[in-house]
Amino acid sequence: YAPPPAFHHDLENQMNNVAGTTTPGPHGPQVIPGVYTLKLTVDGRVYTRHATVVNDPRVGQSRDLMAALRAQNRLTMQAYRGMQQSYAGRLEVDAVKAQLTSLMHGHLPGPLAAQAKKLDAGLTKIGGKKSAHAFLFFLHHKTPKPHTLRSFFALNNDYNSLVSLMQVGLDMSPTPAQIATLKSDCRHYDRTMAAWKAMRMKQLTAFNTVLVKNHLRELKVAPAKLAGLSCGVVAGSY
Repeated sequence: YAPPPAFHHDLENQMNNVAGTTTPGPHGPQVIPGVYTLKLTVDGRVYTRHATVVNDPRVGQSRDLMAALRAQNRLTMQAYRGMQQSYAGRLEVDAVKAQLTSLMHGHLPGPLAAQAKKLDAGLTKIGGKKSAHAFLFFLHHKTPKPHTLRSFFALNNDYNSLVSLMQVGLDMSPTPAQIATLKSDCRHYDRTMAAWKAMRMKQLTAFNTVLVKNHLRELKVAPAKLAGLSCGVVAGSY
């Protein structure tokens, strides 16, 4: 699979990276044993080949082992999709935030300036704030409280860590801790997505109404493309 979109890279095995030969993580999920179709498109022409992936013969592909690998793959792909969705969510927020920042650099009336500042803080809470250096982010990272809203940026890092941990080459089912982590990440994502949806419908709509009354250009809010991540499916998959 293609590498997932991430805000922080090199989470995987940083100390063992070799300059010029090691690509930065996170890497795409590894495929499990099976038959895969490969397609290459060149100048409109499609070339198709089939590839059979087998497990290390020293380990084999017993029924129990394949069941474990399929469970591992399901969890990894769910975290992979979580990275894609949280990244897309952050981009949606950033698109609005960039317009608001430009507006705030102008001369706004006092009450409108206060509303803009409050809206900007809300967007930062949902989108997240990137640290100046990835190392400093992990050095100062604190475990969030259970009911704290996780930003799209933080969620992308949460899913990133899980995807990276699943790429260690162990042929085993996900651990209870990994399953619990995915369930938690999924619930946090759904909460953040709901908060973003509510902000789009209420605060942004109200703010645009005020902008129009002040003869200012509205903030453009593109249609949301985020998809929900069903925690119910996750809970019953293992």
